[in-house]
Amino acid sequence: MATAEAWWKREAPRFLDDALGHINQAREQKNPVDRCNYLFNALNKTYGAFFGAEQAGTRASSRDRREMALIIALFQQGIGEPEQLLLCSSDQVAELACLTPLVMDHDVLRRADYDPESIPVELRDQASIKHAQFKAEHRSYVRNPTLPEARDRLLEQLARLLYLRDRR
Repeated sequence: MATAEAWWKREAPRFLDDALGHINQAREQKNPVDRCNYLFNALNKTYGAFFGAEQAGTRASSRDRREMALIIALFQQGIGEPEQLLLCSSDQVAELACLTPLVMDHDVLRRADYDPESIPVELRDQASIKHAQFKAEHRSYVRNPTLPEARDRLLEQLARLLYLRDRR
């Protein structure tokens, strides 16, 4: 895998303008949902560039694991420690951890052929595991914000929660 410095310096001309444009648009939004949408677009641009730089000839059968590993690497290695600390300590991450109801993994729901009007409690719990794990790691980080291991675990769970696969 290329170093963190190498991927973004090499890919910067292609994605940085778009990603920064989305971030600037987010700053202008008063509605939190709109602001979040622009920030997710910026994250997607950044992830796309990181993934494109790291994804050379991997097999389709290992695509999901490879993509997940890359987005975790982006969060843990692709941004500097000061930015990681800012992200982990941010109000936005705390608000995401406290969000109720918990975010459900649509892939889990689809595999269960769910009815959106009536989701059984067991399926709801199973589909909410990623958010619950993120929430637990956020609590751990808040108790121990100086531990690099707590920060890495929080960043990994944040990446897992935010990761969406395209199953079309």
